[in-house]
Parts: sequence; structure tokens; C-alpha cells
Amino acid sequence: MYPFLIFLHVLSIFGFLFAHGVSAAVMFKVRAEHEPARLHALLDLSQALSAAMGLTALLLFVTGLILGFMGQWWARGWIWLSLILFVALSVVMSVLGRPYLERIRAAIGIGTVEQQRQKTPPSPALPPDELAVVLASGRPMLVAAVGLGGLVIITWLMLYKPF
Repeated sequence: MYPFLIFLHVLSIFGFLFAHGVSAAVMFKVRAEHEPARLHALLDLSQALSAAMGLTALLLFVTGLILGFMGQWWARGWIWLSLILFVALSVVMSVLGRPYLERIRAAIGIGTVEQQRQKTPPSPALPPDELAVVLASGRPMLVAAVGLGGLVIITWLMLYKPF
């Protein structure tokens, strides 16, 4: 059972990275795009994979917890640090990435995800010069660096189990 759970854990990582990679690519692409219809399509693509991202993150988390018990790893520091980093990265990435894409949604007049859920009418689209300011306000390099850096550290901890 342990090898099968490792397989599921690794498979969930691939699924998470695939779904998350689309959102990362969208964050880079929207900065260079100024056509509202194209921005709308990019934002919809990112949003369409958010459920897959959440599901694979949950599977990653659950299989990691189970493997920690099955492998009796909870007395070791590396698994705790991996878990703390996973949760911290989830929070930091959400805080850095999601608001930027939500500002763009509002700026092109399609409304935020919350406004769409609540069927609240969106604000009117911003003029092109104000839209350009919103698009330039993102930090895709920072988000990518934080995400990749965290992934490298967690991978190192899982492979080498240093402490």
C-alpha cells in the first residue's frame, strides 16, 4: 500500500503543477495583453483549472499525511518543515497571485469571481490607460520565484530527509 500511496502522492504533484502552471503562465501573459476579450479568455482559462488545482492540492496533502504515518516520519523534523512550507506557500501564493488576477477581472468589467458567484453586477471596464496600470501592477516573477523556491526546498527535504 505504501508504494501505491507514493505513486498517488507523486501523481498529485504532477496534476497540481500542471493546473498551477496554467495560472502561472496566465500571470505572465496578461501583463503583455491589453485586449479585454483576450484578457477575459486568459482569466477564464486560469479559473477553469482552479478546481483541478484545489483537488490535486488536497490529494497531495492527504497522501502526504498518510505517508507520514505509514512511514513513521512524524518524529523527524523534515516532514514538519515540509508541511509548514506547503501551508505557508499556499497562503503566500494566494495572497500574491489571486488579488492581481481579481483586479484584472474587475478592470475589464467582468467582475471578480465572488461577484460572479453572487450574481452582483460588475463595475464598468476601466479605460485603456488605467487598465495598463492594473496590468503592470502584478509581480509574476516574485510569485514564480517564491513558488519554485518553495518547491525546490520541499523536494530536497522529501528526497534527502536531512533531519
